Amino acid sequence: EARAGRSRGEIPSVDIVFGSGHPVRPHLGSWYNGSVFELIEELEDSTGTQWTVQSIDLEGGLRRTGVRLSWADYDAWCPDGSLPPARIAEAVVAFALGRPEFDPLPEALDAATPRRRIEGADRMIADLLRS
Repeated sequence: EARAGRSRGEIPSVDIVFGSGHPVRPHLGSWYNGSVFELIEELEDSTGTQWTVQSIDLEGGLRRTGVRLSWADYDAWCPDGSLPPARIAEAVVAFALGRPEFDPLPEALDAATPRRRIEGADRMIADLLRS
């Protein structure tokens, strides 16, 4: 804890643990619920990347689901290629975890699904990427 710049007992300011090391500090509205999750088991192919997501719900239960990010969706959120694909996937999962439409998370979540189901999802996910 001392290496992280805080003393024992001090609560860190980051609310989500990410496997890629890119923290997000959500502050965008009531659709975010503060679940803890990480991306594990990355597999890349010619059409995109997929991960297993481990999440801990508010009751302390562990859930696993898959998330897939196509290169087309990656390009929609990061046209300049400046962010790693895992960072985009983390923002999509953070968004989905805070939405009733994705409670519980489906067994497999395509990153395009929030874009198709929820008006304004592109903007909200982009806001998460900038936070």
